[in-house]
Amino acid sequence: MKMILEFNLPEESHEANQALNVGKLSLAIWNYDQKLRGLAKHSQDEAEANKAQWARDMLWEELGEDGIADLFEMR
Repeated sequence: MKMILEFNLPEESHEANQALNVGKLSLAIWNYDQKLRGLAKHSQDEAEANKAQWARDMLWEELGEDGIADLFEMR
């Protein structure tokens, strides 16, 4: 199976650029989550750990509401 994305350039160059770089965005979200996870698990400051876990929960809640949380299989 193949999927072809088609854009009318130059009018849709912004949308085309978004589609081409979505992998980078996905990796950035994953890296951000992992940094928060590290803080939540290993911070010596309980308040900081709680804030990190809160931010992580909010991130995954938002991704879930948008229906894209399952794109991050390793969570």
